[in-house]
Amino acid sequence: MNDPFARPRALSKQEHWFLTGYRVALPFLMAVIAHHIALHQGTIVAWSKAPVLAALLVLWLLTFARPVWALRVDVAVISIAICASLATGLTLLFLQDVPGGAILLRDLAFWTPVICAYWAMLLYSRPWLSITLVVAFVGALLGADLHLRAQAVLPILPGSALQVLAQTVILVVMVRAFGAVHATVTGQRDRARKKALRDELTGLFNRFAFEHELRRAVKLAARHQAVFSLVVIDIDHFKRFNDRFGHLAGDAVLRSVARVFRGTLRQTDVISRWGGEEFAVILPNTAAPEACLISNKLRQRIAAQPPASGDRVTISCGVATYLAHDQPRAIFERADAALRDAKNTGRNRVICSEQCPNAPYSEQLVPVPLE
Repeated sequence: MNDPFARPRALSKQEHWFLTGYRVALPFLMAVIAHHIALHQGTIVAWSKAPVLAALLVLWLLTFARPVWALRVDVAVISIAICASLATGLTLLFLQDVPGGAILLRDLAFWTPVICAYWAMLLYSRPWLSITLVVAFVGALLGADLHLRAQAVLPILPGSALQVLAQTVILVVMVRAFGAVHATVTGQRDRARKKALRDELTGLFNRFAFEHELRRAVKLAARHQAVFSLVVIDIDHFKRFNDRFGHLAGDAVLRSVARVFRGTLRQTDVISRWGGEEFAVILPNTAAPEACLISNKLRQRIAAQPPASGDRVTISCGVATYLAHDQPRAIFERADAALRDAKNTGRNRVICSEQCPNAPYSEQLVPVPLE
């Protein structure tokens, strides 16, 4: 997930001028609120204004890191605060006459920075939910201030409003640090997930990822009455090549074959290294004849490569196409059986379990250089 403090797209000219004015005007508003806090220090007015000032400070800082978000939140504040202020302000007025109401209001103001910090942390996992909660809460505090301005204030210890401000600033810094840690952990998690699904040598999907994609392809084909084909591929005489030229040369062949696959197949095709010198390819929306042509194209492009360490590399392919009510194991077994037939009948060929014509591919082939 992206860090919400990372810079987004470039702003348009209108957005830039509006944002500049917003950055200039907001400090004046914060100065006015800070002046009111100083005048009403120790009262419910100061308590209600302190979190609002802290929220505006966060919003102002956000305009430098995420300007688009700041503009959206500003629009949301104007709309939601109008509704939230009426209901919340009236509720707080009733609380003044309720026994223990003053304690409740004091506790509410004390926990405001903690609540805001927690919601700010949610920005990294549930952005719009977090923004909605923060805006509604700030709107409620604005409403409380509007309705309590002309009312008798509740006595609270002097200096408590400034304490809330300091506490809020500290929590905002903690949230920013949490964001940096979250971005680091998320990056490590994404890298670990990618490593768990990818073959380290070739960069293709590994067997675990392939089995997941095959089950998914079968479910989609059964649900939408679609078709797909599976190609199981084996590099001919690879063990003999490894024994003769060494494992490093064998690794170079595997990487080269994988690169030819990526350069030949579509982006929607799922290419994986099944294990050793075996590969498997899922061809979505591809019937048997087209799958045979694609497999022959792969076979010819591999054979057209310059000889590796003096030996030309070839592949054998077994093709199977999804049939109604097929299970992943069934379609794979058919493709694997076709691959065995291709190897037993001379290698360097394509065999389809559906008996499709093994027609040659007439396209002019362009060799892909070995790494």
